[in-house]
Amino acid sequence: MFRTFYWICATLVLLLLLFDGAAGHVLTTTPERGKVERDPVGGTIRGHGAFIWFGGGYQGGK
Repeated sequence: MFRTFYWICATLVLLLLLFDGAAGHVLTTTPERGKVERDPVGGTIRGHGAFIWFGGGYQGGK
């Protein structure tokens, strides 16, 4: 059962990548048109960076 489900999902993903990978019409939409304005507080369009820690890395020895 799991093996069949795995192969069906893998096939669907590969078909999506093959047929829609370059254009991206299924996974993304067209952005809305409009004027891009700067943030008066941050001074950039995207704002500021953020540090995200996922909890990985070396945690100490024995």
